[in-house]
Amino acid sequence: LDAFQEHELKISKMGFSTNKMHITADNDPALVEGKMKVYLDKRGHTVTKSVAYVHTDNPIIERFWQTIAAVARCLLMSSPLPLTFWPYAYSMASQLVNLRPHSFLGNQSPMQMTMALMSNAPRHPDLSALLPFGSTVFAYIYADADNADKLAARAVEGLYLGRAPKPHSHVVYVPAQGKVVIVHKPKSPDQDAKMAKCMSVSGLPTVLLTIGR
Repeated sequence: LDAFQEHELKISKMGFSTNKMHITADNDPALVEGKMKVYLDKRGHTVTKSVAYVHTDNPIIERFWQTIAAVARCLLMSSPLPLTFWPYAYSMASQLVNLRPHSFLGNQSPMQMTMALMSNAPRHPDLSALLPFGSTVFAYIYADADNADKLAARAVEGLYLGRAPKPHSHVVYVPAQGKVVIVHKPKSPDQDAKMAKCMSVSGLPTVLLTIGR
C-alpha cells in the first residue's frame, strides 16, 4: 500500500490525474484484499484480475517484466554475486531499462520522458555514477570522531548493487562485514571503463557517457 501511494504521488507531481484509475493485477492478496482493497475503493479505483498464467490479459507489464528479468539475469551472470542477490539485480535492471533509449519514445529513454514533465528536473539523467552490478567499489567510512584511529582506513571494499532511492546514495555489499550498506558516491577504479561495460550489458549506447558530465 505504501509503495502504491508513493507511485500515486509521483504521477500527480507530473501533472497526471490519479482519480478513478483502472488497475489490472493478478490475484495476489496484497493487491486485491485487506487495506489495499479498502484504499482502492475509497479512491474510486477499479481493479481487474488477470487469469493465472495468461500473459495476454496484461501484456504490457508482462512484456516489461520479461525485459527486466532478462537484464537481471545478465547482471547476475556477469557478477561475482550469488543468486540470493536477485532483488538487487532486478532493482538495477529496472534502473537501466529506464535509462535505455527506445524507438517507441523517439529514441529517448523513459527517464528522459519523465524528467521532461517535471519543471525543475535537469534535461538529461545523470549517468556519471553508473557502475556495473557487482563491480568492486570503495565506500567512505564515517568514523566516530571520539574513538577513531587517525591512521585507520577511511574506506571499505565492497561490491556495487545499484542506486538507492535518495539522491547521490548507492547500495553496496561489504563482504568483510557480511552486510549491505547505503553509502554516498562510492569510488571505483577505472570508472569510465566500467561505465562502458555497464552500458554494453544493458544495451545503453556508450555515447551517453558524456551525459551528466
